[in-house]
Amino acid sequence: MEDASLTILYLFMFLSLWTLGLTFLAFNFRRNFWIALTMLSGGMSSCAFSIHLTILPRLQPLGWLTPDVETILYQASVFMMTVYLYLFPAITSLGALWMGGIESRRARHLLASALLLPAVLNLLRHLEREPWNVFAFEEQRLLVGFYLAAAVFFFFLAYWRDGSMYSLSNKKRVAWLFSAAVVWAYVTDFLGMKRLELRMWDFRLESNNLWQLNVIMIFSLVGAILYQLIRNGFLGIKLRIERERRSYSLRAITMGVSILNHSIKNEIQKIDYLTEKAAGQLENGEAERSKESLRQIGGVTSHLLSMVESIREKSDEIVLREAAVDVREMLEGALGPMRPQLAGRGTRLESSVEDGELRGDRMHLLETVSNLLQNAADAAKGKEGTISVRAFSTRKRFIVEVRDDGAGIDPEHAPRIMEPFYTTKRNASNHGLGLSYCAQVAQKHGGAIVFPPVEPGSGTIVQLQLPASRFRARPPLAAAEQARHASSPSAASEG
Repeated sequence: MEDASLTILYLFMFLSLWTLGLTFLAFNFRRNFWIALTMLSGGMSSCAFSIHLTILPRLQPLGWLTPDVETILYQASVFMMTVYLYLFPAITSLGALWMGGIESRRARHLLASALLLPAVLNLLRHLEREPWNVFAFEEQRLLVGFYLAAAVFFFFLAYWRDGSMYSLSNKKRVAWLFSAAVVWAYVTDFLGMKRLELRMWDFRLESNNLWQLNVIMIFSLVGAILYQLIRNGFLGIKLRIERERRSYSLRAITMGVSILNHSIKNEIQKIDYLTEKAAGQLENGEAERSKESLRQIGGVTSHLLSMVESIREKSDEIVLREAAVDVREMLEGALGPMRPQLAGRGTRLESSVEDGELRGDRMHLLETVSNLLQNAADAAKGKEGTISVRAFSTRKRFIVEVRDDGAGIDPEHAPRIMEPFYTTKRNASNHGLGLSYCAQVAQKHGGAIVFPPVEPGSGTIVQLQLPASRFRARPPLAAAEQARHASSPSAASEG
């Protein structure tokens, strides 16, 4: 009974791995191709054993198999074991390589070719010198160890070098789960097995029998992936994402339409009132007063058009036009217009900028920083305080940080402040699209808008975080030369 249960489990082992692999392929063929192929090839050994231990013993007594079908099944089992032993380790290293630890596509293609070549040559040597149904695991340990060590390295390199807040946690989960599975497979299969001969219909295996524990590893891996799919998302897939996205979009659209409806209704009522007023004034011969009413109508229509255009600009799909952006110059473009406004109310504006160039869309980055600054200015309104702006780089990110010492974000509003059309401001010029727009710009650049935790009542910190790969620091000599130029009399007169 125990053996029967074990053979059934081997059947489910390869079926679960293949199902996940095909799911990842169907969701995003190009991005998930190699990692899905890793799961498909990783399931081939358990499929080969399942044919010998489970499928054939149950089908043969029924008389359903002709000699030709049996031959095809036997050859398929030998083929799958061949793929597992000679190609699975190389495919695993390629799956890890294409996770993105190396940014240059050309470098990835060259590395992929270099990694595949030894595996293909080793397979050809096996087919030339040995019976194709006999597998010497001992002879493959060194090469397989190299491939699986490379896979672990590339998995963690992709996690270490990732600068995107949206994919960093995902790559961390992939790195740990697949690395653990790879180490387990090496210990139980490639160290535990010595020699395997697949016959028709039995097999001869010299091993320490640790391979029988693979059922624990595979079901643990599949269970962990399914858990992450449901809870957090895995390899870009989240089972609840479509339902959540539709619900979120519907709420945002409903709220946006409600705001537009209310605003347009108010403005039309003003136009209707002013039109009647101007008509009455004309009938009474009050030409000058009617002109004033018509000018007021023009002001209302201008405001209405401005409001619609503002909403359109911030709700349209963002298309980046990337170029080299001077960080100091871009930030000065946002800080300059704010200085007179803040100085008039007694608010200090402090800035600290790490010199360098940023690869991105200058217009959208400038608008994003301006939005964050305006939010800080609104928070500090009516009080003397300080707004500090810092631009600096870390190992993984380039960060523009805006800090104010206002009242801070009310915990009641915190979960919704990034939603489109959601605003706590009561003036007519705010439509609740500022932070939503900023988040879109950051995401398009591979980053995020982040609110680090602060003590209640001590203000707000908001950060535009971008991948460190987008930033290139200016050499100290060049930075000093630019600073001298900025402080020179001619530069001052130009400003």
